[in-house]
Amino acid sequence: MDFMVSKTLCISGFFSNNFKLMYNGFLFFFLLLFGQSSSAQSYYFYEFKVGYPQKDSVTCYAFLNISADGTAIGRLRYIEPLTGVDCLYQLDLADTASEAGLQDGSDSVLYLTLVTDPVNLHSSFGGALDPDLILPRFAFKKTSLDPDSLYKPFEVNYQYLRGNANVTSWFQPINTQIVSLNEGNLTSDIVKKFYFEQEDFFQFLFKIDTRSIPLRKKRASMHVICIAATLDNTIGVTSKRDVQHIVNLYSNLAKQFGIPFLLTEISGSNFSKEKVELVLANLTPDAKDIVIFYFSGHGFRFSSDFSRYPRMLFRTNDTQRREDINLGLEDVYDIIVKKGANVNLVMADCCNEDVGPIVRLGRGLLATKSIGFGRAKLNIKNAENLFFPSIRNNILVASADKFQLAAGNPSLGGYFTFSFMSELEKNLYTVLPTDAWIKILVDTRNTTRRLALRAICDKVTRTRCDQVPFFNK
Repeated sequence: MDFMVSKTLCISGFFSNNFKLMYNGFLFFFLLLFGQSSSAQSYYFYEFKVGYPQKDSVTCYAFLNISADGTAIGRLRYIEPLTGVDCLYQLDLADTASEAGLQDGSDSVLYLTLVTDPVNLHSSFGGALDPDLILPRFAFKKTSLDPDSLYKPFEVNYQYLRGNANVTSWFQPINTQIVSLNEGNLTSDIVKKFYFEQEDFFQFLFKIDTRSIPLRKKRASMHVICIAATLDNTIGVTSKRDVQHIVNLYSNLAKQFGIPFLLTEISGSNFSKEKVELVLANLTPDAKDIVIFYFSGHGFRFSSDFSRYPRMLFRTNDTQRREDINLGLEDVYDIIVKKGANVNLVMADCCNEDVGPIVRLGRGLLATKSIGFGRAKLNIKNAENLFFPSIRNNILVASADKFQLAAGNPSLGGYFTFSFMSELEKNLYTVLPTDAWIKILVDTRNTTRRLALRAICDKVTRTRCDQVPFFNK
């Protein structure tokens, strides 16, 4: 990997004195651009100096690519002071609460911590770890008490891996500088200091053709039927957030695809079984169209039900009987598939057992300032496979298996909905394999289950929620 100082961008030359002078000015320019946005990936650049044991201090550089689901891929680079070896490591990270937060349930401070050993990419240690490897964690703090506020990076801590033994103490760097790369300032000169030009991530950002979806595939419309119990006194807050997420995601996608976006939202005082049945009866998609049906609310099942999928409940007062005001998710799927659209995605974020009065809420996760939908680069190949396939795609998804509850968080919405959106964004806005829906749905299942374990489903036994989505794909 070329490590020469660039004449055009200060960050290109990490270890020169001239670079240090130029970088300080460039950092100030970056910080002026620091503002809020939402959705898609978050990118951050770190510089921090550590006191390497029994050696000179070392200046480390890190690049983080943070996903909406609280996970991140990082690259860590530094010059080992004793040998002068250029070290480059891949970091697989996930969010966790601070020590105090784990005790009291608060999440004002979250850390991105290592979930596996760093992977050696560029040093001359023959694939083995440096015996004094630096193990960082990246701290983020909520910008306000508002549940919708974002997390802002504010410090780095580090440990050492000495041979096979971890040093358990966390140390503070001598100094730390952090740059947000979410305002159009993510350049190839920055990224190539952490990624080889032939790597998929670099190719996707800077080399892959940015052509749009072919015109022949644009002769389609996106029909979105979004139903949510936003006035419910137990889950209304999370259902309202779910609607916002779904509408924002698909409206932006339709805009990027260059196709009509036809939204029908049934929420608030319009929330009823009859309105849903009327919309389904009047749905007339063309053969090239995309139909998305989404429900966020209460769900249940009868003991005599054969279907593995839940019934969606449309109760708005205590006098209504569940027998009269429900729709089976699988029944709705059958109706929509018979309409003949090219892509049919039917999903519900709801419980799959008797309706209960208690809300199953867990803690949130790392939500940072991001590059935003407007500037995020769409993975055209993945988008075509997902929404413009040559063979029809009919997909039915439930957020919880039989006799399971669905959990969520007021700032995130339902864990299932948030997980699905995060995985869909990963597939559409980063470089990933194009096995498309299968990967998205399997990863959604895994992420939902991981997040649901943060919620208590039985307050007597303190049992964590076991929520496992399933699908027919």
